[in-house]
Amino acid sequence: MSEVSAILETMSAAPFDLERIGHDLPFAESVSNLESVLQQRVAVVQAPPGTGKTTLVPPVIANVLAGAAPASQAAGRVVVVQPRRVAARAAARRLAALTGSQPGDVVGWSVRGESTTKPSTRIEFVTPGIMLRRLLRDPDLPGTAAVVLDEVHERGVESDLLVGMLAELRELRDDLTIVAMSATVDAARFADLLGEDTPAPIVDCPSALYPLNVEWAPGPQRLDDRGVTPAFLSHVARAAAEAHSKAVKAHDGADASYSCPARGKSPAWHPNSTGCPTPKFWNYTVSSRLGSRTERSLGANRGSRRESWSPRLSRNRR
Repeated sequence: MSEVSAILETMSAAPFDLERIGHDLPFAESVSNLESVLQQRVAVVQAPPGTGKTTLVPPVIANVLAGAAPASQAAGRVVVVQPRRVAARAAARRLAALTGSQPGDVVGWSVRGESTTKPSTRIEFVTPGIMLRRLLRDPDLPGTAAVVLDEVHERGVESDLLVGMLAELRELRDDLTIVAMSATVDAARFADLLGEDTPAPIVDCPSALYPLNVEWAPGPQRLDDRGVTPAFLSHVARAAAEAHSKAVKAHDGADASYSCPARGKSPAWHPNSTGCPTPKFWNYTVSSRLGSRTERSLGANRGSRRESWSPRLSRNRR
């Protein structure tokens, strides 16, 4: 089989195992609804944070497009627009891990100065700046079958231009699928904007509710003239480790996640300095200005501890 034939076969078949990807994700209950409304080539997804819409919606669209494509024709690519580079890379890596593939194979990303895509890539995460330049270079978006606007509520010049240009492009390309997603979006307003004669269908997802316990743990002074004090960071790390120890005793295998008001690691953060067991999962809040090499070092698996990051707001969004 030639390389071109192999690529066509890969891209025409449904490449994503939705049951595996959507396991324990609340949005899995809305997959059938999304699949049905995608016949109209436009939808607005309104789902609370943590429901899995960023992880599950793109492969659902890719499978629907693959099933509708002729056997002799490769299905187009699903392009997901994320507002920040950190979010684009992180979402692509997460989805690639769930599919059991390497980043850049069926799932990749393109940000300023970096691209990890191949001809066989089915889902590509990009930033608004990258998508806008593609539209300006070639307004027809050849090879793109669907565009997903994630976190569409985050208003900006580039994101607003994308919504308007894609709405116009949809009038010229009836085969282009456009999906707008957000947790806090004005769904009815975007449905009117993206729809043609009638508003676009809206797909809702219920919130995932969990019991919440609030425990006060007063600590030393939080700020001084130089910013967040090391003593306060040590207190946060110690409190988080102690809470995780209690959780493990109640539920074996429990994970822990915490965010701390700093832009990088500090020796005071290290679990070994707290005298408590090391949590399996630490969530560091870092700056979105970090490069990909720094992100990979923060996200690497180190023994039994797995690290990840969540982006801060930054003016540098391209």
